[in-house]
Amino acid sequence: MYRIILPLARPALVVVGLLAGVNAWNDFLGPLIYLQNDKLYTLSLGLTFFKTMHGIQFNLLMAASCLCRVASDSSVSLLSAILHRRNQSGRQIGEAHDR
Repeated sequence: MYRIILPLARPALVVVGLLAGVNAWNDFLGPLIYLQNDKLYTLSLGLTFFKTMHGIQFNLLMAASCLCRVASDSSVSLLSAILHRRNQSGRQIGEAHDR
């Protein structure tokens, strides 16, 4: 049963894991409540403290938010590329078994 269901459910499980990871990466309230060390803050929390530390200087705020966006997007893109290659190799193996 697991040899049938798990390969079919694997893409859905990967997407759920990816979305849960992105949600944890962008979490605001959890780290605000639980973390005491400012070196462990998430990007969104660090950006908020950056805004309060430097006042509302839009040039610094936009530069910091662009860096946070690039860091967030690059990590998700890298993970997607790795998983895509693995998914493609799995499809090729499955096609070889069908013939």
